[in-house]
Amino acid sequence: FAVKGERRVLTTPLADGSPGRANPNLSSAVQVGNRLFLSGMLGNTEANRGNARAQTQETLARLGRTLKAAGFDWSHVVDGVVYLTDTRDFAAMNAAWREVFTTAPPARATVRTGLVAPDGVVEIMLTAVR
Repeated sequence: FAVKGERRVLTTPLADGSPGRANPNLSSAVQVGNRLFLSGMLGNTEANRGNARAQTQETLARLGRTLKAAGFDWSHVVDGVVYLTDTRDFAAMNAAWREVFTTAPPARATVRTGLVAPDGVVEIMLTAVR
């Protein structure tokens, strides 16, 4: 596939719609042509510590805001990678995943690994194409 177009960097908006904070180490997403590459995002908060389903829901909400800011939506997501700290959380993560991807889900890999955030139990990265 040829990728044409300029490189555009996006920052995830906050839940209230205000601009998010840019990270000096990575971009929330990079768009090149009709492709959007979303960085791995976490959804850990004080309220959802240790709860894989709630963290997956929050992570997907943040990814959804990033998709929307770029002019994409869930139907454009073609690929995802989910990182879990514990394979026992697989069913809880899948339940939250199915709330967003109700039909024709994207291709996905799920990997068990440690995460940098001490309270994070799930991290998700996505690729979207329109």
